[in-house]
Amino acid sequence: MTSQRPVLRPEDRRPVSDFMADMAAPSGAVEPVVLVRPFAVMSRTSYSNPVTLPIGLAYLAGVLEQAGYPVRILDAVGEDIFRITRSDCGRFNFQGLIADDVVARIPDDAKIIGVSLMFSQEWVPHRHLIRAIRKRFPSAVIVVGGEHASAMTECVLRDCREIDYAIAGEGEMAMLELAHAIYHQQPVGAVAGVSYLDGDDAVVSYGATNRIAVIDQIPRPAWHLCPVENYFVDNWTMGIAMGRNMPILATRGCPYRCSFCSNATMWTTRYKMRTPGDVLDEIADLVRDYRANSIDFFDLTAIVKKDWIIEFCKELQTRGMRFTWQLPSGTRSEALDHEALEAIYQAGCSYLVYAPESGSEQTLEKVHKKVNLQKLIGSVKSAVRIGHVVKVNFVIGFPHERLSHVIKTVMLMLRMAIIGADDGNIAIFTPYPGSELYDELRASGKIPELDDSYFNSLILQFDMTVARCYTDHIAPWQLVLIRNIAQLGFYALAYGLRPVRLVRLFRAIMSTERRAANLFEQRIFDFLARHKLVKSNTKL
Repeated sequence: MTSQRPVLRPEDRRPVSDFMADMAAPSGAVEPVVLVRPFAVMSRTSYSNPVTLPIGLAYLAGVLEQAGYPVRILDAVGEDIFRITRSDCGRFNFQGLIADDVVARIPDDAKIIGVSLMFSQEWVPHRHLIRAIRKRFPSAVIVVGGEHASAMTECVLRDCREIDYAIAGEGEMAMLELAHAIYHQQPVGAVAGVSYLDGDDAVVSYGATNRIAVIDQIPRPAWHLCPVENYFVDNWTMGIAMGRNMPILATRGCPYRCSFCSNATMWTTRYKMRTPGDVLDEIADLVRDYRANSIDFFDLTAIVKKDWIIEFCKELQTRGMRFTWQLPSGTRSEALDHEALEAIYQAGCSYLVYAPESGSEQTLEKVHKKVNLQKLIGSVKSAVRIGHVVKVNFVIGFPHERLSHVIKTVMLMLRMAIIGADDGNIAIFTPYPGSELYDELRASGKIPELDDSYFNSLILQFDMTVARCYTDHIAPWQLVLIRNIAQLGFYALAYGLRPVRLVRLFRAIMSTERRAANLFEQRIFDFLARHKLVKSNTKL
């Protein structure tokens, strides 16, 4: 039974600093809030799995620290990034500190232990970690947040009773308010975004967190609490490794409602943009403090409004700043006409990603992907002519799709290779918790009970061997075969039509530095590095 209580306060439009002052730590507080980023989980046969700095935890830590709370970040990946171990079952690889090592490094006096749960496919081993934490810290308050906790709040609380509270949505202010109640020994009242099990085993939920109205006011990520230097390696970035890649967020949320995306659950459809000047101020700090030579925008949809990106580029040039930046998460094509593409190229943008998702107009309509394919093709052509390194993302196997829909997607993907796109990725649809399609498939019975086998089955994004299908019109083996043929066909055209790329790849492989020029080459080097580490590490 779920008890849904009303949120008692509306979205807080006061300055963030005022709210933080109200939620300040008690004087003399010494027992720390420990924010844990668990080890990364990937399929044994995965060809890639990007690992990046934990920007979400860094933002949480920045807010808590500025409000006076003693806070630490325990980043299991960053603390031992070159350690990759095999799971007991043999199906998965874990990157970073394993559970026992994480527990051993949590300070004995930890008052609150916050665990980041970003990906549902990692839930089973991360649940094991939380249980190990509870065993050693029976009195600490355990809080979870992130994409998985937001999408599956009740499931998380019931499946892991060791958890005290789950935070859904944008977490900074909710975590601050929760910490204030705990440190001041007050009852946890109606904190928007916080859920827990009450004495009657009912889930008490206060809905998603209130969105922060002015995101320029949020304290900067507390990178000084993270093992930043450990991430400055030539592997596993989200985009192309430049040596010292640092992440940034210029926006929060996405104004679109694609039915396969969990954005609406985590962020709602409210799209918040920082001012270009504030973003550039932060970039200047990253370059100065960490000698960053690539700024990677982790935004869900970095460029929605052309005016914003033009202003950003003009401000950048006015300040005389020179740095490389990337858009590895993807962005909208509507704002990227020739003028905008030329502007970002001249301003140092070295890599951008388009996400047409499908070559079928019927599929695009079904999944609410509001994109004009002809305009997108035109934008990609312009980007290639200007000199951008371009990637395009596609998905096949949506629940309604037949072979004809999939073939249209493959044909568009191959066309992108002919146009000159450097990278192309085709994924098999996975019903991600928190998305509209996930809810529909659960209601229809196509997704069974949420047991461990379901969560483990989600881990196929970077595994070309996994056959799983949610359409009745195409066999799983057919989707896997099509996916592999399309991927091979794309790169055969992308490199075969431009032999200079083959020469470049050969030289990069033979070089000791192995500097990648596109994501395909980056992932080759990632795979080789990870394979070597797996062989050299002792199995769990």
